Amino acid sequence: MIRIKKLYSDPALFEPIEFFEGVNLILGEKVVSEGTTIRQYQKTNGVGKSLCIEFTNFCLLKSASDSRVMLVPQDLLKPDTRILLDILIGTKEITICRTTKEPEKPIFIIDNKEILFDSLLDAGAYLAKYLYKDTDLKNNQCPSFRELLGPIIRDETSEFKELLQCYDIKRNIVDRILCKPHLYFFGINIQ
Repeated sequence: MIRIKKLYSDPALFEPIEFFEGVNLILGEKVVSEGTTIRQYQKTNGVGKSLCIEFTNFCLLKSASDSRVMLVPQDLLKPDTRILLDILIGTKEITICRTTKEPEKPIFIIDNKEILFDSLLDAGAYLAKYLYKDTDLKNNQCPSFRELLGPIIRDETSEFKELLQCYDIKRNIVDRILCKPHLYFFGINIQ
């Protein structure tokens, strides 16, 4: 079981966002500014809903090349700013930390100790050990950490047309890979 607990940054760029058990909704607060019409007032564009999801997905080891976080201007998001996500895997509390300066080298904070990884693949494998602690990982019986999250955190560019296609449709990912997490969720052997 994975549970997202809190998203925040160091230094603080936004108010920390706490997540609770169950379904969490991210709603944009309507903002009033002088000189706006009533119709403009009804909009919630640009208040940070998508960026919240992008920061969360970035901390959940989405590759930098696929992340819109990397497109945030440096004057708004300094390269050394730490984006942090507190998660719970089983009973283990883990803080995942990433920066745009070294996006492929995440840091995990576990029991007040920092663990630096040289790649997202190594970091994902480390998380998989907690996630699948009673399973044989060497025989590929489980989806990778990112594969497992695919159906839960769909790419906006998946177009939401198919249940299996949770990634950008331009990536042409084969059905064999798309089926893996779904089979796992239903307790079906992915071999």
